[in-house]
Amino acid sequence: MKNFNCIPPSNFALIAAFLGVILTEGLDLNEQNAIGNFILSVGQTILTKASQAEGQKEHNINNTEVGRTLDDLGRQIEKLKRQLE
Repeated sequence: MKNFNCIPPSNFALIAAFLGVILTEGLDLNEQNAIGNFILSVGQTILTKASQAEGQKEHNINNTEVGRTLDDLGRQIEKLKRQLE
């Protein structure tokens, strides 16, 4: 699947167009609608999954940064306490 990222955008769009034409060859309008809606549903599912994963990734990064900041603040507080003693 990583090879998809290597295809130039224009070629990628052309491949999609060719596949759309090839897949609908010989199908009546109802069949074309059914397969088109199915492919759209698959695409929406993929986008939903990717979006959720990206959101969780960003959330985990933010939590990691907050954790580091809290750890750093804790060390600074301990250092100040030692200096005051």
